[in-house]
Order: sequence, then C-alpha cells, then structure tokens
Amino acid sequence: MQYISVAHQKSVDQTYRLSVIIVLAFCFTPILLMVLGRFIGARGAVLDEPTLELIKKLAYGSTLLFGVLVVVLRRFGMALLVGKRKRSVLAVLGNLRLLTLISAALGELVTVIGFVAFSLTGDYEYCWRLGVVGLLLILYSFPRRWDWERALANAQD
Repeated sequence: MQYISVAHQKSVDQTYRLSVIIVLAFCFTPILLMVLGRFIGARGAVLDEPTLELIKKLAYGSTLLFGVLVVVLRRFGMALLVGKRKRSVLAVLGNLRLLTLISAALGELVTVIGFVAFSLTGDYEYCWRLGVVGLLLILYSFPRRWDWERALANAQD
C-alpha cells in the first residue's frame, strides 16, 4: 500500500467512491438492454444480404476498435499518470476519474451498438454478444484502488 498523506485521504476517498458508484451505474445499462432486447423481440426490417453484412462488419469492427481503445487507454493512461511526478493531488484525481469514466462510457457504447444492430436486424445475437463485451469492458475499466494510490504517491513525491 502506498502512503497518501492524511490531508489528501478524504478527497481520495470521496473521488474514488464517486467513481465506483458511477461505474456500477454504467453496469446496469448492458444488463437492461439485454433483458429489454430479450423481451421485446424486435422484428427488424427486411434487409438485403449486403446490408446485413455491412451492419455485421460495422458492429463487430467498432466493438473491436472500442475494446482495444479501452485497453490502450487504461494501460497507457495509467502508466502516464503513474510515471509523472510533481503534480497536484486534485489534478491526478481528476485525471484518474476522467480515465475511468471514458473507459466505462466506451464499454457502454459497445452495448448500445449491439442493441442498435439488434433493432435493425432482429438478430438477438448482436444484443447479447455485444452486451456481454460491453459489460466486460465496463468491469475492466473499474477503478482499482492500488493504481490510484500508486499514482497519488508518485504525485506527492
């Protein structure tokens, strides 16, 4: 465990707790959209084969792009925050919160893309597959306390 001064402990706890609550709220959207898609059973428009293939490529391609973006953002963003020295604690906390929320929002965007593809095609596979991937991306972006403490300890040194 990294040392964080007592003066900054309260702001760290508040910011971390708020970020955890927001990310947990983001987790409900994929579950809600998967359940909603299961019960409404969209009929989908009658689309020709090239249009269905285009929707498939766009949905899975954007999912791959956003997934890689979340991993890169999480890894390199955290490495940049941990590696930088002599920054104010409030600036580091703001950047950590922003990094976490952007990653979670990208995970939620994957779920929305899956629901839209399901609505257009009527194929529930899009809804549940991309919903699960979106949920996993949101959980991957979940704030890790030890990473936050390490970044803050480096900022205080």
